[in-house]
Amino acid sequence: MIIQQLKNETHFSSAEATIRDYLLREMDSLPFKSAVSIANELYVSKSTLTRFAQKLGFSGWISFKERAVQEMQAEKLTVNKIDTNFPFLPTDSQLTIAKKIMQLKHETITQTRELLDPQTLKRATQLIETQKHIQIFAQGYSAIASQEFCSRMIRTNKLVSNDTHGGMEYIAQCLDSQDLAIIVSYSGGTESLLKLLPILRGQHVPMLAITSNTPSKIYQYSDLKILIPSSENLYLKIGNYTADDSIRYIFDVLYSIHFSLRFDDYLSTRSHNAKITDRKMTDNFEN
Repeated sequence: MIIQQLKNETHFSSAEATIRDYLLREMDSLPFKSAVSIANELYVSKSTLTRFAQKLGFSGWISFKERAVQEMQAEKLTVNKIDTNFPFLPTDSQLTIAKKIMQLKHETITQTRELLDPQTLKRATQLIETQKHIQIFAQGYSAIASQEFCSRMIRTNKLVSNDTHGGMEYIAQCLDSQDLAIIVSYSGGTESLLKLLPILRGQHVPMLAITSNTPSKIYQYSDLKILIPSSENLYLKIGNYTADDSIRYIFDVLYSIHFSLRFDDYLSTRSHNAKITDRKMTDNFEN
C-alpha cells in the first residue's frame, strides 16, 4: 500500500523526503488539501510533487492522491484488522480460528469493494461483452481463483479460458484486437506474465489487469486495472488468504454484471446447456 511504499522508498531527494515525511504525518488531511496548498506549506514547487508521485509509479500528483484517498477510505472500514499474513495464533481455539478467518474474509472483500472504480468496471464490462474471446493469464493460486469464472462464463456461451498449457507466449501471439487478455498477478511482477506484455501490445490486444494497488509493469502496461489490496507479504505468510479472496470476489462481480445485462437470456441458456449435458451423460451411462 502507499503508506508502506513511503516508508520503504529510500531514493528521495531532500525536497521529496520532506513531502514523504509530511504525508506520513498528515495523510488524514490529504483529501482536503490541493497540490498548491501543500506545495506552499512545504516550500516546494508543484513540479516537485509531480516528480514525487512519479517516483512512486504514478502518472502525477492527482492519480497519487486519488489512490491514497481510496486506500484511506478502505482502511477506515476495517479498524480492528486481522493480520493478513498470520490471521491466527497457534494457541487459538478452533472456533477462534474460524471467527478470525470469517472476519478476515469480510475485511478483504470490504477493502476490495472500496477500491473498485465505477468507470473501470463499466469499461471492463463493455470489453467482456464485445470481444470475441477472453484469455486469462495467471499462475498458481491466481489461476485456480479464475477457473470458476471461466466455467460460469462458458455456461452463458461466452468463450473464456485460462488454459495456458500450449505456452503463454504462443497463446498471446494468437490473440488480436478482437480479443481481451485478463492478466492476474497479485505482485504485478510475475516474470512469465511480464514477457507477455510487449507481445500483447504488439498484437493490439486490450489488457485488463487484476493486480495489487502497488504500481508495477503490469499496472503500467495494462489498459484497465482492477485493484486488490496489497496487504500480504509475498513470502512470509500462512497462506494466500486475502489475495485469493480478492481475486475471486472481482471475478464474481464481473460475472454477475455480465449476467445481469441479459438476465433472462442467460438463465435460459444455462438451464438449456445443463439439461443437454445431463442428458448426454445419462445416455453414455445407458450405452
